[in-house]
Formats: sequence, structure tokens, C-alpha cells
Amino acid sequence: MMPSRRDLPWMNSRWTTFVILIALVTCSSMIARGQAPATESPELSTELAEVEIPLIQRVNSRYPGFGYCGTHSRGVGPVVSEETFRSLLQKSPGAFDKELCSFLSRLIVDFSRHSVLTYRVNGDCFVRARGQVFRNDSSRKYVLRITKKYGVCRAVGTVEEWIVTEKLRPDYEVEVQVFVRDESGETRQLER
Repeated sequence: MMPSRRDLPWMNSRWTTFVILIALVTCSSMIARGQAPATESPELSTELAEVEIPLIQRVNSRYPGFGYCGTHSRGVGPVVSEETFRSLLQKSPGAFDKELCSFLSRLIVDFSRHSVLTYRVNGDCFVRARGQVFRNDSSRKYVLRITKKYGVCRAVGTVEEWIVTEKLRPDYEVEVQVFVRDESGETRQLER
């Protein structure tokens, strides 16, 4: 005689629900034991102290129609003053910077509420870069974290990006960190 479905515990929906619940509790407790509390890990508490600042707008010299402004050779950045930004947008016939920096007119900036950050990275002709801004209130600084990725080209190339963000707090310093992502997807920080 064949046992009925009620006689076999694993065929009962209550029994199955109970086994799944026990498995979930066991797995979650194993995961929790493997993680150190934030107070025991200074690295983790530092990371938690950093807050990513939303970017309002960005333009990058790699997008079609954008050029390389070339202001970094004259000491501009990472924080761009209103005076410098306005001078790059001024219309003067035949001005070299005006032609190269015309893409900056696409940025909508109210300097009473916004700040402008810029950076440039060098690499091969297909180099790409992405900037993120973080604020750390415990160390009173902003971090402009740049991740660049090389293409597969032997010629030299440059990427320049201009970022509009919330107004930076005046008593905070700005630190720039540059990371490189290789072909395998691994990221490492460059020495400054």
C-alpha cells in the first residue's frame, strides 16, 4: 500500500514552509557572524562617513560635439571659481579658449547654489573616465574620485570632465583620488 501525501512530511506544505524558514534563519545567522560590526572596523566606519553627493550636470570631452578646453595646463581645477568659469564662456572673436570651451555653455550653473569641479586624465586614444563626488563630514573634506579605463589604442588621448554639484561647503578641502580599472575589471588607486 502506497502512503498518502499527508503521511509523508516533505509532501506537506506546512512541513516545507517550516524547512525553508529554518534554512533562511540558519543562512542569515551565518552571514551575520561573518560580518564585523561597524565599530570594530575603522575602514568600514570611514566608508560609512562618506556620503556621495548627487551630480546635477556633467559634460565630458568624449561626447560628440565637445572639445578639450585645455585649462588644466593653467592651474584650473579641481574647483572652478565663478570668475574663471565666466571668462571661459566670454565671447571674443578668434579666442582659442572660446572655441575649445564652447561646450561649457551647456552647463547651467547658479554659483550661489552650485559649485563646478573639473578634472583631466591622460591615457590612450580611447581612455574613458568617470568622476564621483563624496563628502566626509568627520574629516571636513570632499573627495573627487575619478575612475579611468584605458581603451585598446596606442596613441595618446585625454578626457576632461566638468561637473556641477551642490554648493561645496567653504571650510572643507577637496581631495582628488584617481583609480584605474583594467581589462579584468579590477580597480586600483594611482599614487599621487
